[in-house]
This record gives sequence, structure tokens and C-alpha cells, in this order.
Amino acid sequence: YNYFQSRLIEELKTQANQAEFIVRNLNGRTSAATYLYLQNYAHSANVRLTLIDSTGKVIFESELPQEKIATVENHLNRKEIQEAISKGTGTDIRHSVTIDTDMLYFAKKIYQPFPSKVDLGEVTFVRIAIPMTTVNELMSKIRAKIVIASVVILGFTIAVTFLISRRLAKPIREMAKIAEEIRAGNLKQRIPV
Repeated sequence: YNYFQSRLIEELKTQANQAEFIVRNLNGRTSAATYLYLQNYAHSANVRLTLIDSTGKVIFESELPQEKIATVENHLNRKEIQEAISKGTGTDIRHSVTIDTDMLYFAKKIYQPFPSKVDLGEVTFVRIAIPMTTVNELMSKIRAKIVIASVVILGFTIAVTFLISRRLAKPIREMAKIAEEIRAGNLKQRIPV
């Protein structure tokens, strides 16, 4: 599970880099057009995208309409944001109150400010998240494939073992049959050497 989770975090890191690139290269759109564009990007990438300023104020949240963004609580003390402050990136798995589901979060600190033509304020953190239901579904599929592969390998091993044991036991059975005939009085029988 740890290997899979680390691969997933690497994928989230790549998506955070892509989101930063897209935001950095937005061309002078209105605030509403920018918001809608980023929502469409996040939905097409099947991720939750959040842009946060240095004080923890949420500037953009792909799962909320723009008019509700002011109601989102401050994110400065979130574990993934605190890790991003100290290490540049951070992760966490927890329940999202905003969308009422368990999520895997990846946050990245932005060191170079976005150009002034990007109408989003001072973005300091890009955060990408995916529902744990997605992670759990993938893990279930992997487990199912491992079980199927194990059953196939076990069946193959049993079949090969059975065939080899029969082949090895055949001369012993023949010797036992000849020995039984000799014991019954048929002294003409010989055990081949």
C-alpha cells in the first residue's frame, strides 16, 4: 500500500505542477472567466484544485462556485499546508468538510509569484486532492488482480507437481506390482534394473 500511495503522491505532484503551469499562463481573463476555466480544468483532470494565499485564505476551490469562496475556512493550519511551508510540499489524508468525503491531499508552495495578468491575487500554495474512494477502488482492483494471479499460479503449481509426482512414482508402482507377483509365487518375474 505504501508503494502505491507514494506513486499516487508523485502523480498528484505532477498534476500540481501542471496546474501551476496553467495558472501561470492564463492570459488576462476576467476573474469569473478564470474561475470557470480552472473549474473546468480540475473537473477534466478528475482532481480537486485549491489555490491558497500566504495567510491561508482560499482564493480558488474547484468544488465551490466563486460566490461561495469567501465562506471557506482558513487553510493555513492544514497539515499539508504546514508541511509545504517547511518542506516545499506536503500531504495529508483526512475528511473534507467542504465536500463531505475522505481525501488524499498534496500541497505545493509557489516560490515565484504569478504574473500580475493572472487575476487570482497572491497564490502561495497549489493544492491537489483526490477522493480516497478513488484510491480504495484502485487498491481493490489491484488486490483482485493479485488474487487471480495467485490462484492461477497455485493451480499451475499443483498441476505440475501432480504430473511430476506421477512420473516419479510410476517406476515405484511397477516395482511394487512385480514384487507382489513374486510374492504370489510367480518367480519368473524380474525387476528391471
